[in-house]
Amino acid sequence: RGFNYQKLGNVHIITFIFILSKNAISLLLICHTLNISTPTLWIGFLEAIACALQMLYDDFYNYFTNVSMTNSSDHTLTSSEHNHNECVSEALITAERLCLERGVQLTPIRHKVLALIWDSHKAVKAYELLDRLRPGQKTAKPATIYRALDFLLEQGLIHRVESLNAFVGCHCSAYQHEQLLLICKYCEEVQERSAKEVMTALSHEAHQADFIVHSKAIEVHGTCAKCQKIQSAN
Repeated sequence: RGFNYQKLGNVHIITFIFILSKNAISLLLICHTLNISTPTLWIGFLEAIACALQMLYDDFYNYFTNVSMTNSSDHTLTSSEHNHNECVSEALITAERLCLERGVQLTPIRHKVLALIWDSHKAVKAYELLDRLRPGQKTAKPATIYRALDFLLEQGLIHRVESLNAFVGCHCSAYQHEQLLLICKYCEEVQERSAKEVMTALSHEAHQADFIVHSKAIEVHGTCAKCQKIQSAN
């Protein structure tokens, strides 16, 4: 546990062998002391291997998800280098994978609504989604949209922008997280940030007030970097 994953290579093999050896030696000593039969010993050894593999998997998963979350949540959505097609494709692929892993259905309607939300990085309202959905879904009703939105929110695939009563795609939907949303009042694009220091400070204030926090989300309205450049040029 607590491996240094930045030193990739033989260190992981050595650590893995150490874990297996440690479990194997412990089993041999216990079996010798208690006079346990050889078949039972091998069953125990296989369980030890399974345990070690699970430990490695958990540590690798936690490490790489944390790295991914940091990189994703702090990404500037209005960057000139931003490839939106790749962004949308990655978001939809992630959504499909997560729903499959969780055993929930990303129905065609839910998939379409998610794709419409990811059509841009602007927060989109429910009635706007309904208008965009109707050309291909003549029978679509408001309830259709709201059911899809409820599902997407429950799965963490989108965020609700409370101040606008609108919705935006989530960049790190695989992980439970708190978010700071930066909303440009000119282009209306939304940037999602992890803002760990801010969230930690909020948690401290809530603790001081003996207040139980159920969720944290901060929305800040202002001018994004792209719009600042445009205004400066004019």
